[in-house]
Amino acid sequence: MSYFDATPSLAQATKMKKFSQEGKLSEDVISSIMQEEKPNQRQKPAFSDERINRLIPSTVPKGGENDYVVKALEFYNRHLQKKRSNEAR
Repeated sequence: MSYFDATPSLAQATKMKKFSQEGKLSEDVISSIMQEEKPNQRQKPAFSDERINRLIPSTVPKGGENDYVVKALEFYNRHLQKKRSNEAR
């Protein structure tokens, strides 16, 4: 913990306990586990839910909003790429 200046998450501690019980816990294993990204360390997109929610059709099922937004962004990126390639001609 002092080497990484961090404490393990519950998931990381559970992994280390499992490796220890199997007799496979080593400094390399600990190092590998401690270098994993913790869920609370991931950056979240910085946008307003209100602005996005009003653009998502009511037909999109609950829980499918993220997929809808990702597909919309992928579609828009393809549109921009086509536009750039047409301008280059």
